[in-house]
Amino acid sequence: MTPEECRKRAEAQGIGAVLQEQGGKVRVRLPMSREFLSTPVDELNLSVRARNALLRAGLDTVGKLVNYIRENESMTSIRNLGKKSIHEVKTVLTEAAYRRLTEREKQEFWAFAGKFAC
Repeated sequence: MTPEECRKRAEAQGIGAVLQEQGGKVRVRLPMSREFLSTPVDELNLSVRARNALLRAGLDTVGKLVNYIRENESMTSIRNLGKKSIHEVKTVLTEAAYRRLTEREKQEFWAFAGKFAC
């Protein structure tokens, strides 16, 4: 599948669905603007349980959440955040970051990640 086909598929199905087909093991890195990193976690479309768990852990912005994930590799130590909620947080975060990319950034992302994810 070409990077352009991957991009179109991600636009239609959501990047989370495309990556999930690979067993959820594909690690992605998306560029994130300062504006997005300062976005409150409340503005992400998370379940009440996931949002409350993140807020209790002091992860009230996307930037703090991203740094936590990078530093800890796992979110299992966050109280009331089980496997399902962790998957939800990572999927919502990835999709929110992807939606904010320019068309050129999306093409560049799939040119690299498409080799692994499609």
